[in-house]
Amino acid sequence: MAKGKRSSAPPQAVKAVEVSREDTRESTKVNLADGAALKRALDEAASKAVLSAGYQEDQSISNLKIGFSLITCAFAALAQFYPRKYPDNWVLLAVCVLGYMAGTGVLNFYVAGREGDAFMFTKRRKGLGHELRISSSMQRYSEWYTMVISSSHDPSRDSVSMRTSVTKYFDSTGVLATKVLEADVTKLLNDWESQRKRL
Repeated sequence: MAKGKRSSAPPQAVKAVEVSREDTRESTKVNLADGAALKRALDEAASKAVLSAGYQEDQSISNLKIGFSLITCAFAALAQFYPRKYPDNWVLLAVCVLGYMAGTGVLNFYVAGREGDAFMFTKRRKGLGHELRISSSMQRYSEWYTMVISSSHDPSRDSVSMRTSVTKYFDSTGVLATKVLEADVTKLLNDWESQRKRL
């Protein structure tokens, strides 16, 4: 089944955007030399655009991560505050260490395998039949921001993507043009919905 990639050819350079006064009031300013801050600002703005399009965020993965974290913290707290001292409590300490390591390992494995580079998951929207997995990537020292929308059940099967220079979204002072990004995210969502309807 063909994937719904919008373009495989590298995009042309984009001239820096001129940010309107409305965008300036609504946006936060970031350091243009900080790639991580640029990506984080784009991810957050994209998440808001997805919610504005009528999707609901799925918090189950975040809740599961919190649950695993609480379990591992409970093992650490038990080992630290158990009233009996070493060596009388060596069996308990061994169990707590193993439990902490197992909990941390499961959490890291789950995050790497289930979440990966995704910054948002959505609940199923009526009429589409699939939850969304929205991920992004931006290489260090690169100006290119890539966002991918896919099914959360099978991200490798069907997807749509866009690859854009950050100069399209930020002006020379580091202010994000939210309206420009929202328009691109909305178009990508429409591409995804159209593709799902054809399948």
